[in-house]
Amino acid sequence: MHIERYISFLKADAKCNTDINKNGAMVWIENGSQRFAKTNPAITMKLEIAKKLERLEHLIGIVSTPEPPSTESKKTDNKKNEKSSLI
Repeated sequence: MHIERYISFLKADAKCNTDINKNGAMVWIENGSQRFAKTNPAITMKLEIAKKLERLEHLIGIVSTPEPPSTESKKTDNKKNEKSSLI
């Protein structure tokens, strides 16, 4: 059951990607003489789908491994923590 829902959310997410690639992040709305831009509803839908996918991944047992921090950021952090010899 969870797997089927997961797959359907992945398909819906792919459709959102297609719409965003086709129409862009902003869509233009015309109402009579007025014309204004608004966020593509597919972006809002992707955010909702991402939350649901995350919950389902937890239920199913799919765990994404976080990337370890790069060594460059560690070096930068160490320099921030060092005291200056001029003080």
